Amino acid sequence: MSNNNRTGTRLRSIKLLLVALLLGVTGGLVAPSAASAAPLSTQRVQWNLAAMSYLKYSDADGVSGPKTTAAVKQFQADQCLAADGVVGPATDARLQSVMRQIQAKVGVTQDGAAGPATRDAIKAYQARNGLTADGYAGPATFAKMGLTRTCTPPSGGGSSQVIHPLSAASDRVACAAGTRDLGVHQGFYQGKGMKVRLCAIPGFASTGAESTPGSRYYIKGANREAIVNARVSGPVRDLFAAAKRSGVTMRAGSTFRSNAHQTALWNNNPDPRMVARPGTSAHQGGYAIDFSGITAKNRNATCATRATQWGNAQYKWLRGNASRFGMKQYAVEAWHWDFLPLNSRCS
Repeated sequence: MSNNNRTGTRLRSIKLLLVALLLGVTGGLVAPSAASAAPLSTQRVQWNLAAMSYLKYSDADGVSGPKTTAAVKQFQADQCLAADGVVGPATDARLQSVMRQIQAKVGVTQDGAAGPATRDAIKAYQARNGLTADGYAGPATFAKMGLTRTCTPPSGGGSSQVIHPLSAASDRVACAAGTRDLGVHQGFYQGKGMKVRLCAIPGFASTGAESTPGSRYYIKGANREAIVNARVSGPVRDLFAAAKRSGVTMRAGSTFRSNAHQTALWNNNPDPRMVARPGTSAHQGGYAIDFSGITAKNRNATCATRATQWGNAQYKWLRGNASRFGMKQYAVEAWHWDFLPLNSRCS
């Protein structure tokens, strides 16, 4: 074989390999860096989702779209994962783990990747056990197999009360009902680092960098809505709803703030009278909200001389109602309200 022929063959092989790799990661559904035992591809994810009755087999075409994203989100919610519609390492690992359990029950190779053999084996299992033999392992099939389809949420969530202690990690605290789980992130409480579960409050608009898509500090899934710690997600949800019933729509600037963001603010103005040192801001615990449109400040204020802005509808409502939800004003800033048990916080 000539050198030219060898070169041509080698180039064709490289092109085929690149095409195969691209087919596996295009479409925005799967995270390119996700590691798994079975090769990660959109079609493999779709087959697993279909075998678990989150998707139709006819939709397992290797192309990500709204149906697939919705199916991923539902699976993630059922498994107590952050429901962002993206198959990253955690979601992919869970998909394969659940699929292996199903495959073990129906007697096929436990490779974590559904295909025609798994579909047909599910159908045969269903027929043997008096179930609708359609090849989709839905809730009834899971129950018959003795498998858990939906997880038990982490303890403590859903409360309309503050879940104490605020100083403890909240990675095992569930977001309150009606809020959106954004997953576990690094937070801080008065200088101590801790893992915090963050929750978005639907309808509660926020212009904070962590809430804004495209920002370098954006937290995926926030979608321009307020972000708070799971421990206070119930009270913030209820505060927002109560204000709205009174005709006041709350809007926020900064809510949860990442350490990278707080560090950047500090580096830009390293004055503790103006900016909290990194690790010490109530925003970094997910316990503070800066309400938009309120600007009054009194640098040396106590609760007796706190900054006020009675002409602002949000401020007026907060002064009369926020304490019912456990939230208090920082005396120095009329816009800053949080849940910290400090003397500088005013009912």
